[in-house]
Amino acid sequence: MSIKPYLELMRIDKPGWQLVLWPMAWGLGMAAYSHNTPFDQVKTLSIKAIVSANLIHWSCCTINDIFDRDLDAAVERTKTRPIPSGRVTVLFAFTFVLVQYVVGTMILRAMYPSKTVLGLVMIEFIPAFFIYPLVKRVSHWPQAWLAFALNIGHHGGCWFIIALVAFHLLVELIIKG
Repeated sequence: MSIKPYLELMRIDKPGWQLVLWPMAWGLGMAAYSHNTPFDQVKTLSIKAIVSANLIHWSCCTINDIFDRDLDAAVERTKTRPIPSGRVTVLFAFTFVLVQYVVGTMILRAMYPSKTVLGLVMIEFIPAFFIYPLVKRVSHWPQAWLAFALNIGHHGGCWFIIALVAFHLLVELIIKG
């Protein structure tokens, strides 16, 4: 069994992870500035944000290929992707995305000191990106949904700092709405 089709599923050679990173980095920078966060902590959180952005991008590409397998098979540009070409079965692709989610969750657990913050991040991120391939079937504006989903990263970036230096503010925000 070759690893190459799985790397193709993740689009590891594509720069899409940067689209996930920029809103996250912006939120991280804004929160770090407003809370006077030391540079060493910001640097560490920035590295974690890069890792998170890659994990999110990779799992989203895999989910997209699972949902779009029939469409991809009918389009010249995409018919050689791993699922439509038969190099990866839907079952293996689904198992692979579950592994990506487990690894991503483990990394997020290491990044967030609070299960509350982790839960909020997971509630926002996973459905937002998971829904994107389905929006393409009911709307002519799927990119608007994708933009919404990508910009959720801004909240994640802010929560990196808030969980680190001002967790009590996040709890207050949740309680007071």
